[in-house]
Amino acid sequence: MKNSLIILAVFVMFSCKSQEYPINTMPMNLPNDSYIKDYNNELDSFIGVFKTLYNGKEITLDISKKIKKKFTRNSSTVSYYYKDALVIRFLIKGSFGNVLQTTLNSLDDEKHFISNTIVLTPQNIVKFYYTGADCGIGWGNIEIKKLNNVQISWSYYPNSTTLDNINCPNPIDTKVYLPETENLVFTKQ
Repeated sequence: MKNSLIILAVFVMFSCKSQEYPINTMPMNLPNDSYIKDYNNELDSFIGVFKTLYNGKEITLDISKKIKKKFTRNSSTVSYYYKDALVIRFLIKGSFGNVLQTTLNSLDDEKHFISNTIVLTPQNIVKFYYTGADCGIGWGNIEIKKLNNVQISWSYYPNSTTLDNINCPNPIDTKVYLPETENLVFTKQ
């Protein structure tokens, strides 16, 4: 009887463990609490601090890897999955060195949240989703391609946001500071 209870406890423990999937798995139809894992460290080559100049602005990207980051799935019921993900924090300075926008020192992982959605390994491309600044301003897709060991290219495709007093009662700043361009080269620092 005691052995049966031990075997049952071990079975329950392993059956409750979240299921793991490779990094390129799309989360839409995965079971709740699934874990999309970077088994082969495919994300690691994108990690680092990268800088560029664009239209008189200095842009710094700090790309880091978060292990088992929690994501909410868009569905009629609240469900979650976990994923090894790249997260981008950024600093944008004007031509006089003044800070126009930054998330580098933010303790809130969700403010101006940029995280990868898929890795295209053969092409050395990672696709990201950006939630936008205040009231979702500038939300859209970003694509980063690894060019070599010290350079990446950036392509940003923002979507439009309609602002009104209901969905955005007090927008602080309605300007999109991230570079709205394709194939902008950043160099690793």
